[in-house]
Order: sequence, then structure tokens, then C-alpha cells
Amino acid sequence: MASEKSNKAIIIGQDGEVLDDYIKTHLTPFENYKKGDGKPVIVTIDGKKTGIMICHDDNFTDISRKYGQKGVSLIAVPTLDWSQVKNAHFQSSINRAIESNYAIIRACHNGISAIISPKGEIMKKMDHLKEGSGIITADVPLYSGVTLFSLLGHWPIMPCFILLLIYITKEIRSRVSSVKHMKDLNT
Repeated sequence: MASEKSNKAIIIGQDGEVLDDYIKTHLTPFENYKKGDGKPVIVTIDGKKTGIMICHDDNFTDISRKYGQKGVSLIAVPTLDWSQVKNAHFQSSINRAIESNYAIIRACHNGISAIISPKGEIMKKMDHLKEGSGIITADVPLYSGVTLFSLLGHWPIMPCFILLLIYITKEIRSRVSSVKHMKDLNT
């Protein structure tokens, strides 16, 4: 049974007021915390919609697509990694930026912190396991708008897969028929 403790990020405004909070949804196997509901948390900062995911949440597209559907321009992703997962997890952040057309600010403990453009360009990064502590800054373009992936997700892959299966089946039948025809000619 999960505890009532949660892995939570709190968004605080310039005046110190708590604007909203987000509870991590995709827990790693060793986390015994209350699980979040996956509902996007969006606050407007300087006229730009800004959201948040925590660590392992950006390895999945369910939450990231919701942010993309809502036209979010920037996502903050506080993260805790370790050497064995840091590169793969970093790649997930790049993928989420491209899929949903938002910038990602990734603050990582024991891994790679980065500022990633909506096109997947790494504006600045720091591998804390190699370089130690530090701060990174960069100017990053911010867009808003919905991508095809944000709207449709992975489902367009299914018709492509079905068409591929149909093609392969027809090709196999054609080859089997050719072999049978060749055997008939030889007898």
C-alpha cells in the first residue's frame, strides 16, 4: 500500500503565493508514494502557458500529450537520475519536446540537466555526474500550438502496421503460388 507521502512539485509565484502543485504520476518501482492523477497543471507565466512533470513522468506520453493538446509552451521537469539511466532518460525529454512542440527545462540531480527547444535542440546541458554542481541558462524559443502527435498519439501507427501485414501476406502468397506453379511446370 502506498503511503500518503507524495513526490510533489509546488509552483510559487513572484509574490510567494502557491499557484498550484503537481504530484508525480508514473512512480518508479522503488517509490512508495501516493500516485498523482496525471492531470496537467498549467500556470501562465509572462503570457506563456507553463506546465510541469516530475522525473519518470516524461518517459511516457500520456501526460506530455495532454500538455501539447493545451498549447503549453514550456515544461519544467525536475528529475533524479543515476548513471545507468541518465542518457536514456535524457533522450525521453528530447522526444517529449519534439512530439508536443514545447521547450523543456530539465533540472536533474545525478544526471543531465538541460534546456531543450521545442524542436529537440539542446540549447544547454550539464552532466552533473561528470561536471559536478552548476547552473545552466539559455534563451529558448517558445511556441504554442497543437502537434499532430499531441492530437493523435500513436494510433496512426496501427493502420500502417495493418497495411504492412497485408502487403507481407500478399507477398508470401504470391511467392508460394509461384513456387507451386514452378513445381507444376517441372512435373
